[in-house]
Amino acid sequence: MQIFLVDDDEIFNYLNTAVINHTDKHIQVKAFRSGEELLSYISENRETIVYPDVMFVDIRMPNIDGFELLEILGKDESKPFAHTKIYMLSSTLDHRDLERAKQYEMVKDFLSKPLTKEMLQGILVS
Repeated sequence: MQIFLVDDDEIFNYLNTAVINHTDKHIQVKAFRSGEELLSYISENRETIVYPDVMFVDIRMPNIDGFELLEILGKDESKPFAHTKIYMLSSTLDHRDLERAKQYEMVKDFLSKPLTKEMLQGILVS
C-alpha cells in the first residue's frame, strides 16, 4: 500500500508520516510540500509511477491550493487517481471548505488535522 501526503507544512507531513508508520510499517509514504511538487513528480515519472491507494491533500497551500490541485488532476483525461481514495486533510474551520470539498466526486471525505491512528484505521478498512 502507498499513501501520498500533499501539505506545505513540513511538521504535519512529519507527524502524519509517523502516524502512518506507527499504524502499519508496511505502508509506503511519499510526502510532497506543494501541489506543484506532486505535479512535477507525476510528470517526471509518468511511465513508472505507482499511484497511491490513499492521498491526503491540504487545502491551504501557496500557489496551487488543494482545490486547484483537484481541478488539475480531474482534467487529466488518463484519470491517474481514479483508484485513489482522496481525503482533504485540513485545519480549516470554514464550513464553505467542507461544502466545496463535497462537490468533488474524487474526494472521499473531509478530515480535520491532525491525522490520527483511528482515522487512518477507518480509512484502511473501508
